[in-house]
Amino acid sequence: MRPRRTATWPREYARNRARVLAVSNVCVLCGHGGAKTADHIVSWKHWPKDSDGRLLPGFNSMGNLQPAHGTMGSGPDREHNRCPVCSKLCNQSKGAGSARNALGRRGKGRLDHFPEAAGRPASRDWGLS
Repeated sequence: MRPRRTATWPREYARNRARVLAVSNVCVLCGHGGAKTADHIVSWKHWPKDSDGRLLPGFNSMGNLQPAHGTMGSGPDREHNRCPVCSKLCNQSKGAGSARNALGRRGKGRLDHFPEAAGRPASRDWGLS
């Protein structure tokens, strides 16, 4: 079950997404430029929740966002921001797992989704190590 969102959820995400992308638009998952979305480092599935199932503060904070290619918005009018180099929707390929798993840094990684990211330096120190 997906947790309920607060009224400020979309505004906080949009504001911090713009700030993250102002620092760098290089996708942390594939290493290519042109990212227009912000991936949550810790997904809603793994973020701590209160007794009513609501996400605890900080989910959309700058510290939990990183640039990524992916789908923007929801519903039939959503926009797709595919990587211009590898044509992936990196954030959706990562799913609800962590960036560490997507990059194959821990246990059962998904490096097969992003072979070109292996050995590339991060666009910024996102505190994943």
